Formats: sequence, C-alpha cells, structure tokens
Amino acid sequence: MRLRTLIVVAAGLLLAAGAVPAHAGVTVDLVSVTPSSGGFLWTFQATFTSSDRLSPLGSVPAPGVNPPDNTRSIEDYVTIYDFGGFTGRVVLPNTTQWNNISYYLGSTPADVIPIDSAAFPNITIYRIPELPPNCCGIAGPGAFQFGIESQFGTRGLTGSFSSNTTKNVPGDPTDGSSVSSVGSVESPFQLQTVPEPGTLLLVGSGLFVLGIYRRKRS
Repeated sequence: MRLRTLIVVAAGLLLAAGAVPAHAGVTVDLVSVTPSSGGFLWTFQATFTSSDRLSPLGSVPAPGVNPPDNTRSIEDYVTIYDFGGFTGRVVLPNTTQWNNISYYLGSTPADVIPIDSAAFPNITIYRIPELPPNCCGIAGPGAFQFGIESQFGTRGLTGSFSSNTTKNVPGDPTDGSSVSSVGSVESPFQLQTVPEPGTLLLVGSGLFVLGIYRRKRS
C-alpha cells in the first residue's frame, strides 16, 4: 500500500511539472560562415518557444548596464558578446521589426552573467515597434536569422550570448514578465589581443641581443 501511494504521488508531481510551461528565452546557434565583401558573414539562428513572445515594449538596451524589468518586457533582444573582427555590418531579417546596436560592454539581463570583455565589441539585435497588426510582439514558436560580419572566418571558438523575451502565457500571473537566458555559441571571438608593433620590436630586439650574447659565450 505504501509503495502504491508513493507511485501515485510521484505521478502527480510529474503531471504537475509537465503542466508548467517551460521558459528558455531565446537560444542561438551558428548556421554558416560565408565569404563576404568585408570578410566573412556569420549567420546565426535565434529560436524561441510557444511560451515566449518577442515584444517591442520597454526601452532600448543601454551599454554596460542591467536593464530594468517592471514585470513587463524590456526591449527583447539577443546579444553576441566579444565579436572579434567586427566590421560594423549587420544583416537583419526584417528592418521593420529589428534593429541593432554595438557596445563594448553589452546590455545584459539582470539575472544572467555572460563572459564580457571590454576589449571587444558586443552586438545586440533588438525588437523595435512596428505598424499594426504586429505592433505588440511576435508570438512563438518561431525563429529568425541574422548575420554579423567579421574580418575573421575561423570556426571553433566559443563565446557567450544572452537574450531576453516576454512570457506568453495568457491567463497566467507570469504573463508579460521577462525571460532571460545566457548560453554559448560559435563566433569569431579573439582569445587574446594582437601585440602592438612597438611590443613586437622590443621583443625582437631582446631576442637579437640574447643571440649575440650566446654567440660570444660559445
């Protein structure tokens, strides 16, 4: 009898858990890296679930801060951090729905902490208001692609992205609140800065003197 009770309770917990909609925000994956006029175009796909919508409400993400969220959506967005070799070119899926901005310290959700270096630019793709009938958001499930151009085309390096969406659960108390996420994605991230020409000259001079010293000793 006790075992049967435990089974019933466990089944009830699983059903209750399944009834709660899962909120994952936006997930980002690299689709392709193709040659372009300025170097290489890195094309990404952003995917969001049926429990999320992308809203143009709120304020444009600002640099180096955690945007406020007053139980409503801030400007929903995706940020790719430390994008090495950025040329300034961003290809958007629909310019009436999306805009972009670049900061060296990105705008990140308050409850996630991505890897973000002030040495490299971050690129944010964000929702903007549009004319009816789509003025108030794009409900999931859905996906969109965007491209960012870099001077570099080598794959295999992994950096951070973050995103913010709005919960789309009509009738639920959490409807309209913020959903933040952070993850990793392939991008042309620079692992270290390129030495200055003066630094290279100094190192070269030191090696040259060391070579003369060793030659004299021998």
